[in-house]
Amino acid sequence: MTGLFVAIATKPNTDLVKGQLELEDNGYLVTGQWGGASTTSVHGLFACGDVQDHTYGKRVTGGPRSGCQAALDAERWLEAKGH
Repeated sequence: MTGLFVAIATKPNTDLVKGQLELEDNGYLVTGQWGGASTTSVHGLFACGDVQDHTYGKRVTGGPRSGCQAALDAERWLEAKGH
């Protein structure tokens, strides 16, 4: 049996936020610092998908899962702010 696995989208597209958000050495956003798995170094800004998931990224259906995590983390953050 032979097979081929092509790894695509293995580099996070975080160039847009360099110098504005804390990044890991490998370019992924640092998350989970203050409350939820999707929280970033800026309060009220949440990350999901391949910019923060360096284990699975775009290779699996983790995008919808992490998007939902970010939405729930944002909801909790807004509730804590009294909104």
